[in-house]
Amino acid sequence: MYRCAPWATQGRVSGSFGVERVAHYPDCRFCGQSKTTTSPLIESLRTVYRPAAFLILIVTALAMVLPAQTLRAQPVGSVYLQIEAQPTLSQAQAAAAGYAANVAGVAGYQVPGGWYAITVGPFADRDAAEQQLRTLRQLGAVPADSFIVGAARLGQRYYPVGAAPEAPNVVQVATEAPEPQPVPALPDETVSEARASERLLDGDARRALQEALQWDGFYTSAIDGAIGPGTRRAMSLWQASRGYPETGVLTTRQRGELLDAYAAVFARLGLETVFDPQAGIELLLPLGLMTRDAVEPPFVRYTDLGDSGFEGLLISQEGDQQTLFGLYDIMQTLKIVPADGDRSRRPTSFTLTGQDSQRHSYTYATLSGGAVKGFTLVWPPEDDRVMSRVIERIQDSFDASLEAVLPDVAGSGQVQSIDLVAGLEIRRPIKSRSALWVDKGGQAVTSLDLLDPTCNRYTLDTDFAAQVVAQDADLGLALLAPEAALRPPAVASLRDLPARLRSEVALAGFSFEGRLDLPSVTFGQIDDNKGLSGEPSLLRLSVDALPGDAGGPVFDGSGSVTGLLQAPATGARSLPGNVRFAVSSDALSGFLAQAGVTAPVADAQPAPMAPEDLANLAADAVVLASCWE
Repeated sequence: MYRCAPWATQGRVSGSFGVERVAHYPDCRFCGQSKTTTSPLIESLRTVYRPAAFLILIVTALAMVLPAQTLRAQPVGSVYLQIEAQPTLSQAQAAAAGYAANVAGVAGYQVPGGWYAITVGPFADRDAAEQQLRTLRQLGAVPADSFIVGAARLGQRYYPVGAAPEAPNVVQVATEAPEPQPVPALPDETVSEARASERLLDGDARRALQEALQWDGFYTSAIDGAIGPGTRRAMSLWQASRGYPETGVLTTRQRGELLDAYAAVFARLGLETVFDPQAGIELLLPLGLMTRDAVEPPFVRYTDLGDSGFEGLLISQEGDQQTLFGLYDIMQTLKIVPADGDRSRRPTSFTLTGQDSQRHSYTYATLSGGAVKGFTLVWPPEDDRVMSRVIERIQDSFDASLEAVLPDVAGSGQVQSIDLVAGLEIRRPIKSRSALWVDKGGQAVTSLDLLDPTCNRYTLDTDFAAQVVAQDADLGLALLAPEAALRPPAVASLRDLPARLRSEVALAGFSFEGRLDLPSVTFGQIDDNKGLSGEPSLLRLSVDALPGDAGGPVFDGSGSVTGLLQAPATGARSLPGNVRFAVSSDALSGFLAQAGVTAPVADAQPAPMAPEDLANLAADAVVLASCWE
């Protein structure tokens, strides 16, 4: 038993899905005591294997033995088994010494995040490491959630103390130990013997069998622990899939095989209860696939192990409901929280889910004692089935009642970036262009330049999903319709008369593609009411414009839309920088009519509009249109 420090979790922490560990809890609430926590699945396995209890003696006898082999000098890129990590040096040294008494090749190294890892190795390649890991797990000599790490992740060695500097490069594994004998297989049972052993199962064990059969897709009814016709049918289907006689009654060995396979799915996650003294948070985390990386308030960041695709955040900051609601908005801008997913905000908590082709995520945050605390977990889509089972258990394990909270670093001189939040990249569109509201239902016309083959979705005003409902390659126009009806602040009127040559106009657009919250207004003039090749659908302008201005309206002096700015043409011919073209209001009106949109038409003799009023009109009638990955 390890000594209890006043702030850190001691020893192995309790897990789930078949992982059984001893947990020593923080702030000395259980100083000097150990608490063994066993998952329901382990209890079920114990019951299922009760007829073969004699195996426990064999495994216990073999757990102290390691297969005889000699490891070569550590090459570049060699790997280790990480079997445990401790937050303090004294705890880690004690744990390493305990393992070294039974397992050869134990060493200790510092790892990122200020932790101290206990390892076995090195191994020449991953295959050798995996073989040894399987053996040690079978013997019970290392925790079930031990995993493989590259040598590059290991820092300064702290164990063994006083060893020569080159010692870590040549690890000698015990050669005098006898080879472990294989564990004898359970004997086959007759159907009547299988029924007799099945009657010994308690409710938890029967429910565990149903869960495992359901996971494999053979059982679709309720998990009730009652072995009825549906469970019998599922057992027969499972037996058929494995080449066993379809009796509908699993033997003791078959039950073990079924449950072992189910437990192995979750053992890969390496679920462990983590207590973070800085954030003041305790919860289960899949530490077999991710590791603590850095603290950048308000987050403690976890990065993936071995390209697993798993990432995580612990969220901790002082604040109130306003802070919680602000975090709700900020989290939705981060790349690790995909835009597609459910959003739920309550007075004291919020939940965000997100899915895209690269990642799925789950975020939860709540107000707790004058602080906002929560977590985010990110995983690859292929692990969604496993995580859908696990995320509820992680949510239930979340404890935000501890008093510690990450410090507020605002104003501390920390380097900041508009594209980053606490070191996390903000989700940005591939491109953004200007658009003009054209009806009261929220449809908007923009430049065809916005459309891109890499875009998976389009938005209006950043947050509102939209679809492309019409486009015209000759005019360079596209019409976007919101997926849910919107009420635009204003819908500008189209000019019904030809543009006046040499008249002053105002171009309104999001020149900087959304970096500014409102559109910019740039003044210029109409040089011709047709294109350079005589196109009657175009206006030639003298105006300074940027790519984000494409799709923006060109207003005349009365605030009527006389044209819509096109994106610059691509080709060998280079025009002067201030020469731009706009689709005339007449051509624009025709495009909209073909799409079923009747745009408002300006009065025959509209009154002049003051520049400040024109700027206000632009702010209401122009919207940012964006294309996202």
